[in-house]
Amino acid sequence: MITSQDSIAKNLNKGMSQILPEKWLVSGDRKPSFSESGNRLFFGICPVLPVKDTMKLEEDIVKVEIWHHDSPKLYTQMETTVDADRKESFDVMYSIDRDTFVQIENPDTEKSLVSLKGDGKYAVTWRTRPYEKAVTWLGETHKDIYIADLETGATVQISSGESGTPSFSPAGKYVYWWSRQDSIWKTFHTGKKTLGVLGLWSVSTFHDEENDVPEKAGPYGIAAWMKNDTAVIVYDRYDLWKLNPEDPFSNICMTDGRMHRQVFRWMKTRKEVEHIDTSDVLLLHRFHEDTKSEAYFAYHMNGGPASKLIGGDYSLAKNVQKADSSEVYLFTKQDFSTFPDLLLGDTQFSQVKKITDANPHQKEYAWGSARLFSWTNYRGQKNEGILVLPPNFNPENRYPMIVNFYERSSDELHRHRAPEANRSTINYAYYANQGYIIFNPDIKYLTGQPGEDCYNAVESGVEALIRERFVDEAKIGLQGHSWGGYQVAYLLTRSDRYACAESGAPVVNMVSAYGGIRWESGMSRMFQYEKQQSRLGATLWENPELYHKNSPIYAMPKVNTPVLILHNDEDGAVPWYQGIEYFMALRRLGKQAWLLNYNGEPHWPVKWQNRLDFNIRMEQYFRHFLLDGPMPLWMQEGNTPLEKGILDKY
Repeated sequence: MITSQDSIAKNLNKGMSQILPEKWLVSGDRKPSFSESGNRLFFGICPVLPVKDTMKLEEDIVKVEIWHHDSPKLYTQMETTVDADRKESFDVMYSIDRDTFVQIENPDTEKSLVSLKGDGKYAVTWRTRPYEKAVTWLGETHKDIYIADLETGATVQISSGESGTPSFSPAGKYVYWWSRQDSIWKTFHTGKKTLGVLGLWSVSTFHDEENDVPEKAGPYGIAAWMKNDTAVIVYDRYDLWKLNPEDPFSNICMTDGRMHRQVFRWMKTRKEVEHIDTSDVLLLHRFHEDTKSEAYFAYHMNGGPASKLIGGDYSLAKNVQKADSSEVYLFTKQDFSTFPDLLLGDTQFSQVKKITDANPHQKEYAWGSARLFSWTNYRGQKNEGILVLPPNFNPENRYPMIVNFYERSSDELHRHRAPEANRSTINYAYYANQGYIIFNPDIKYLTGQPGEDCYNAVESGVEALIRERFVDEAKIGLQGHSWGGYQVAYLLTRSDRYACAESGAPVVNMVSAYGGIRWESGMSRMFQYEKQQSRLGATLWENPELYHKNSPIYAMPKVNTPVLILHNDEDGAVPWYQGIEYFMALRRLGKQAWLLNYNGEPHWPVKWQNRLDFNIRMEQYFRHFLLDGPMPLWMQEGNTPLEKGILDKY
């Protein structure tokens, strides 16, 4: 029996006065944790928050939002994080053997990371508050980065205004992060207190070569560090590079992917692996950009080129798992008509055994097939897309076609598509089974003309398919959601060739949308148009004509195609008044248009009954215009509030 004299428990509150500011307390919302060795305890402290006056009656309380022009965050952003902000705390480290406290985080440097899983000498901290206001137009938070010596308490700023999030190398020798503004991986040597870079710009391009939005590109990523942080393996578009963090001129290209347009990536088959050793054999995934085929390769770190183990015209899983006690791997293989059942393979993948049969009923259905289709677009460039053909396809026949697209999808050629009620897109397997051809073209963008870029790729691709003579030119439909919905709306102002279109959650007015809020995150929408997906590259005031030119709403009189619009009243990504603007314009002009609004649903229907209903209505809509099916009652007369939830009118 343990008595009070024998107890090893210790009250830490007595020694905490040195780090606990006045009117602060230990957070009850942050779970204490130990470092890996158990020699350090981490916990949070936080200020005492204002308390609601419970003496006031609810009807006497003034509830007003005060939006301040210089507030670091928009009021709407703060609303979405109010629970997290209420529980916010700042990290404190208690050293058990030294009986000392160190406050690592504070309201000025609000994030931290300690090396060696909490047992290291250094902590990297960063602050974002000076840059939070700029998130409105940048879409990302920049940060100042500091390094703190946990033994001496000395803190030094090592960089400012960085977009990347810092990490420690496994042995704690380096802090590293992606510097977007300089397009390179940066490092900080914790011992020497020196900044460095991984490789040089002349070695390779470690940022996204295909970046097509008007901001600096992100990185391809880091595979892993070598043991004792002697080197780091970094990705470019195609290959793995072994780089010396202390010598930017020292580099070894481990694979030969660029020459053959093959993308190599390391697959971490065991979670506990922290670094790569010189004796390791790496399992690599290879994707061929031209054929879309995939393969597994073995790479011996002690020398020799990568050797192919298994591969072909199908997709192979990138999350392969190795058994703990035997030399076998668990993986999947799939293509358009092959379900990704679990497979068990030896280390050479020479013996592969199928161990599940999760989709046996598929053999009872005609499935169709997928292939790559290439053509020359209006800019004289090679363009690619996925072409899904119905079962028993005969090129001598004429088929109705649905064009479904977003940005670039051809790399998913060999993806298996199960027949399900999707939230925002047609179901490829089901529609192919119904006798449709499905075309999904890639879209290549320039800055300032996303609508025309869509027209350039989609319209040229449809023309090329018509020349193949197996598409019924009078029976072509369009379908897209969100960014795809915008592009559908724009395309209908430029072409009358389509028999019908479904446009989900579209932005049709970039002028009104620019100043709006993404209610799900509370973010301003400005960054999206200036820096990201909308790709305009300018503010509304710098180039208003650009916003008008790319907004379909100003060209509604040119639309002659029937349109089905899906836009829900709780959409947190695209304000649902965009769908209303679209519908009202078409209605005012006497065009055929229908608007589906699933009450209380977000960017797409989430509830099963609503997803199923949407899929039924969309299928009926396309069947009417593309397969000469009957017009359902809901298309003939809509519904009324008295009928909502009672009559389906299918």
